[in-house]
Amino acid sequence: IKGTTVHWMNGKQEDNKDR
Repeated sequence: IKGTTVHWMNGKQEDNKDR
């Protein structure tokens, strides 16, 4: 998903600064 980075290693969803 563009603008959203999902870190499966952390098990959480973070907002990507590149959007």
